[in-house]
Amino acid sequence: MLRNFERLVPFLDAADRLTKPIDVLSNGVPFLPYIWAPLKLIVQISQDHMHALDEILSAYGRIGASLPRLSRYGNAFPDSHDFQQLLGHIYEDIIDFHCHAYRLVQKPGWAMLFSTCWGRFQHRYDSLLDSIAKTSELIDREAASYEIVQAREWRQKLLEEAQDREKKEEIHQREAVNKWLQVSDRNEEKLERLHNRCLDGTSQWVTASAQVRSWLQRGRGNPILWLHGKPGSGRLHPVSF
Repeated sequence: MLRNFERLVPFLDAADRLTKPIDVLSNGVPFLPYIWAPLKLIVQISQDHMHALDEILSAYGRIGASLPRLSRYGNAFPDSHDFQQLLGHIYEDIIDFHCHAYRLVQKPGWAMLFSTCWGRFQHRYDSLLDSIAKTSELIDREAASYEIVQAREWRQKLLEEAQDREKKEEIHQREAVNKWLQVSDRNEEKLERLHNRCLDGTSQWVTASAQVRSWLQRGRGNPILWLHGKPGSGRLHPVSF
Protein backbone atom coordinates (compact mmCIF):
# COMPACT_ATOMS: atom_id res chain seq x y z
CA MET A 1 0.00 0.00 0.00
CA LEU A 2 2.75 2.45 0.94
CA ARG A 3 4.57 1.62 -2.27
CA ASN A 4 1.46 2.61 -4.22
CA PHE A 5 1.21 5.93 -2.43
CA GLU A 6 4.81 6.75 -3.36
CA ARG A 7 3.44 7.53 -6.81
CA LEU A 8 1.75 10.56 -5.30
CA VAL A 9 5.11 12.11 -4.39
CA PRO A 10 5.65 13.89 -7.76
CA PHE A 11 2.19 15.47 -7.52
CA LEU A 12 2.61 16.43 -3.87
CA ASP A 13 6.00 18.00 -4.56
CA ALA A 14 4.64 19.87 -7.58
CA ALA A 15 1.61 21.07 -5.62
CA ASP A 16 3.93 22.30 -2.90
CA ARG A 17 5.90 24.23 -5.53
CA LEU A 18 2.66 25.85 -6.65
CA THR A 19 2.07 27.25 -3.18
CA LYS A 20 4.40 30.24 -3.33
CA PRO A 21 3.55 31.46 -6.87
CA ILE A 22 -0.19 31.16 -6.28
CA ASP A 23 0.07 32.93 -2.92
CA VAL A 24 1.96 35.78 -4.60
CA LEU A 25 -0.44 36.09 -7.51
CA SER A 26 -3.66 35.65 -5.51
CA ASN A 27 -2.73 38.22 -2.84
CA GLY A 28 -3.27 35.73 -0.04
CA VAL A 29 -6.68 34.40 -1.16
CA PRO A 30 -6.72 30.69 -0.07
CA PHE A 31 -6.92 28.87 -3.41
CA LEU A 32 -4.49 26.08 -2.47
CA PRO A 33 -7.00 23.99 -0.45
CA TYR A 34 -8.81 23.28 -3.74
CA ILE A 35 -5.67 21.44 -4.89
CA TRP A 36 -5.05 19.44 -1.69
CA ALA A 37 -8.53 18.63 -0.37
CA PRO A 38 -10.04 16.86 -3.44
CA LEU A 39 -6.99 14.60 -3.71
CA LYS A 40 -7.38 13.47 -0.11
CA LEU A 41 -11.10 12.82 -0.55
CA ILE A 42 -10.69 10.86 -3.80
CA VAL A 43 -7.92 8.68 -2.32
CA GLN A 44 -9.97 7.97 0.82
CA ILE A 45 -12.95 6.85 -1.25
CA SER A 46 -10.91 4.61 -3.58
CA GLN A 47 -8.40 3.18 -1.10
CA ASP A 48 -10.25 -0.14 -0.73
CA HIS A 49 -10.42 -0.75 -4.48
CA MET A 50 -6.90 -1.51 -5.63
CA HIS A 51 -7.47 -1.27 -9.39
CA ALA A 52 -9.17 2.10 -9.13
CA LEU A 53 -6.63 3.38 -6.61
CA ASP A 54 -3.78 2.24 -8.86
CA GLU A 55 -5.16 4.12 -11.87
CA ILE A 56 -5.86 7.28 -9.85
CA LEU A 57 -2.43 7.33 -8.18
CA SER A 58 -0.71 6.79 -11.54
CA ALA A 59 -2.73 9.64 -13.04
CA TYR A 60 -1.77 12.05 -10.26
CA GLY A 61 1.87 10.95 -10.52
CA ARG A 62 1.94 11.74 -14.25
CA ILE A 63 0.36 15.14 -13.62
CA GLY A 64 2.99 15.91 -10.99
CA ALA A 65 5.81 14.92 -13.34
CA SER A 66 4.42 17.29 -16.00
CA LEU A 67 4.15 20.34 -13.76
CA PRO A 68 6.92 22.97 -14.01
CA ARG A 69 9.39 23.68 -11.25
CA LEU A 70 7.66 26.84 -10.16
CA SER A 71 9.40 27.39 -6.82
CA ARG A 72 12.12 29.62 -8.28
CA TYR A 73 9.60 31.62 -10.32
CA GLY A 74 7.38 32.64 -7.42
CA ASN A 75 8.65 36.20 -7.10
CA ALA A 76 9.88 36.56 -10.65
CA PHE A 77 6.59 37.43 -12.38
CA PRO A 78 4.29 39.20 -9.89
CA ASP A 79 3.48 41.81 -12.55
CA SER A 80 3.59 39.57 -15.62
CA HIS A 81 0.11 39.08 -17.06
CA ASP A 82 1.36 36.27 -19.33
CA PHE A 83 2.78 34.33 -16.41
CA GLN A 84 -0.39 34.82 -14.35
CA GLN A 85 -2.46 33.51 -17.24
CA LEU A 86 -0.26 30.43 -17.71
CA LEU A 87 -0.31 29.69 -14.00
CA GLY A 88 -4.10 30.04 -14.08
CA HIS A 89 -4.27 27.42 -16.86
CA ILE A 90 -2.21 25.00 -14.75
CA TYR A 91 -4.50 25.53 -11.78
CA GLU A 92 -7.61 25.14 -13.95
CA ASP A 93 -6.39 21.85 -15.44
CA ILE A 94 -5.67 20.39 -11.99
CA ILE A 95 -9.11 21.38 -10.70
CA ASP A 96 -10.68 19.95 -13.87
CA PHE A 97 -9.03 16.60 -13.23
CA HIS A 98 -10.16 16.65 -9.59
CA CYS A 99 -13.74 17.23 -10.71
CA HIS A 100 -13.79 14.37 -13.22
CA ALA A 101 -12.02 11.95 -10.89
CA TYR A 102 -14.41 12.78 -8.06
CA ARG A 103 -17.46 12.24 -10.28
CA LEU A 104 -16.18 8.75 -11.10
CA VAL A 105 -15.85 7.66 -7.48
CA GLN A 106 -18.88 9.30 -5.86
CA LYS A 107 -21.64 7.58 -7.83
CA PRO A 108 -23.39 4.51 -6.35
CA GLY A 109 -21.75 1.30 -7.54
CA TRP A 110 -18.84 3.22 -9.06
CA ALA A 111 -16.30 0.44 -8.30
CA MET A 112 -18.01 -2.03 -10.66
CA LEU A 113 -18.19 0.53 -13.47
CA PHE A 114 -14.82 2.16 -12.85
CA SER A 115 -12.89 0.42 -15.65
CA THR A 116 -15.51 1.38 -18.24
CA CYS A 117 -15.87 4.94 -16.99
CA TRP A 118 -12.12 5.41 -16.63
CA GLY A 119 -11.60 4.18 -20.18
CA ARG A 120 -13.98 6.87 -21.46
CA PHE A 121 -12.31 9.46 -19.21
CA GLN A 122 -8.84 8.46 -20.45
CA HIS A 123 -9.16 10.65 -23.55
CA ARG A 124 -10.12 13.61 -21.42
CA TYR A 125 -7.26 12.86 -19.03
CA ASP A 126 -4.70 12.63 -21.85
CA SER A 127 -5.91 15.99 -23.13
CA LEU A 128 -5.52 17.54 -19.66
CA LEU A 129 -2.05 16.02 -19.31
CA ASP A 130 -0.98 17.42 -22.69
CA SER A 131 -2.36 20.83 -21.72
CA ILE A 132 -0.40 20.82 -18.44
CA ALA A 133 2.81 19.72 -20.20
CA LYS A 134 2.54 22.40 -22.91
CA THR A 135 1.66 25.11 -20.38
CA SER A 136 4.65 24.07 -18.26
CA GLU A 137 6.87 24.34 -21.33
CA LEU A 138 5.53 27.83 -22.02
CA ILE A 139 6.24 28.84 -18.42
CA ASP A 140 9.83 27.63 -18.74
CA ARG A 141 10.21 29.59 -21.99
CA GLU A 142 8.73 32.68 -20.38
CA ALA A 143 11.12 32.29 -17.47
CA ALA A 144 14.11 31.86 -19.80
CA SER A 145 13.11 34.96 -21.77
CA TYR A 146 12.62 36.93 -18.57
CA GLU A 147 16.00 35.82 -17.20
CA ILE A 148 17.73 36.82 -20.45
CA VAL A 149 16.19 40.29 -20.23
CA GLN A 150 17.10 40.51 -16.55
CA ALA A 151 20.69 39.47 -17.28
CA ARG A 152 20.96 42.10 -20.02
CA GLU A 153 19.57 44.80 -17.72
CA TRP A 154 21.85 43.64 -14.88
CA ARG A 155 24.91 43.76 -17.17
CA GLN A 156 23.96 47.25 -18.40
CA LYS A 157 23.49 48.44 -14.83
CA LEU A 158 26.91 47.08 -13.79
CA LEU A 159 28.51 48.76 -16.79
CA GLU A 160 26.89 52.10 -15.97
CA GLU A 161 27.94 51.81 -12.32
CA ALA A 162 31.53 51.01 -13.35
CA GLN A 163 31.61 54.00 -15.72
CA ASP A 164 30.22 56.23 -12.98
CA ARG A 165 32.89 55.04 -10.54
CA GLU A 166 35.62 55.61 -13.12
CA LYS A 167 34.34 59.12 -13.80
CA LYS A 168 34.25 59.96 -10.09
CA GLU A 169 37.75 58.54 -9.61
CA GLU A 170 39.03 60.58 -12.55
CA ILE A 171 37.52 63.76 -11.09
CA HIS A 172 39.01 62.95 -7.70
CA GLN A 173 42.47 62.37 -9.17
CA ARG A 174 42.26 65.57 -11.25
CA GLU A 175 41.30 67.57 -8.16
CA ALA A 176 44.16 66.01 -6.20
CA VAL A 177 46.67 66.87 -8.95
CA ASN A 178 45.34 70.42 -9.23
CA LYS A 179 45.57 70.85 -5.50
CA TRP A 180 49.12 69.51 -5.48
CA LEU A 181 50.15 71.83 -8.34
CA GLN A 182 48.32 74.84 -7.01
CA VAL A 183 50.56 77.72 -5.84
CA SER A 184 49.05 79.81 -3.09
CA ASP A 185 49.02 83.62 -3.15
CA ARG A 186 51.45 83.58 -0.29
CA ASN A 187 54.02 81.68 -2.36
CA GLU A 188 53.41 83.98 -5.31
CA GLU A 189 54.18 87.00 -3.12
CA LYS A 190 57.35 85.38 -1.86
CA LEU A 191 58.52 84.53 -5.37
CA GLU A 192 57.77 88.06 -6.56
CA ARG A 193 59.72 89.52 -3.64
CA LEU A 194 62.71 87.32 -4.36
CA HIS A 195 62.54 88.15 -8.05
CA ASN A 196 62.64 91.89 -7.29
CA ARG A 197 65.74 91.45 -5.13
CA CYS A 198 67.70 89.82 -7.97
CA LEU A 199 70.40 91.91 -9.66
CA ASP A 200 69.94 92.78 -13.30
CA GLY A 201 71.41 90.15 -15.59
CA THR A 202 71.20 87.38 -12.97
CA SER A 203 71.23 83.93 -14.65
CA GLN A 204 71.13 85.40 -18.15
CA TRP A 205 74.16 83.28 -18.91
CA VAL A 206 71.80 80.32 -18.94
CA THR A 207 70.00 81.54 -22.04
CA ALA A 208 73.30 82.20 -23.73
CA SER A 209 73.72 78.45 -24.12
CA ALA A 210 72.86 77.14 -27.59
CA GLN A 211 71.20 74.06 -26.09
CA VAL A 212 68.95 76.20 -23.86
CA ARG A 213 68.02 78.53 -26.74
CA SER A 214 67.11 75.49 -28.84
CA TRP A 215 64.98 74.15 -26.01
CA LEU A 216 63.18 77.49 -25.56
CA GLN A 217 62.08 77.52 -29.21
CA ARG A 218 58.73 75.74 -28.72
CA GLY A 219 57.79 73.49 -31.57
CA ARG A 220 61.06 74.14 -33.45
CA GLY A 221 63.89 73.19 -31.12
CA ASN A 222 64.72 70.16 -29.04
CA PRO A 223 61.77 69.43 -26.69
CA ILE A 224 64.05 67.94 -24.01
CA LEU A 225 66.83 69.65 -22.06
CA TRP A 226 68.98 67.41 -19.92
CA LEU A 227 70.86 69.10 -17.03
CA HIS A 228 73.58 67.04 -15.50
CA GLY A 229 76.38 67.58 -13.07
CA LYS A 230 77.83 66.27 -9.86
CA PRO A 231 75.82 66.53 -6.62
CA GLY A 232 75.83 70.07 -5.23
CA SER A 233 76.77 71.73 -8.50
CA GLY A 234 73.58 73.83 -8.49
CA ARG A 235 71.48 72.26 -11.24
CA LEU A 236 68.26 73.51 -9.62
CA HIS A 237 69.28 77.19 -9.61
CA PRO A 238 69.07 77.70 -13.40
CA VAL A 239 65.74 75.83 -13.40
CA SER A 240 64.28 78.15 -10.75
CA PHE A 241 65.07 81.19 -12.92
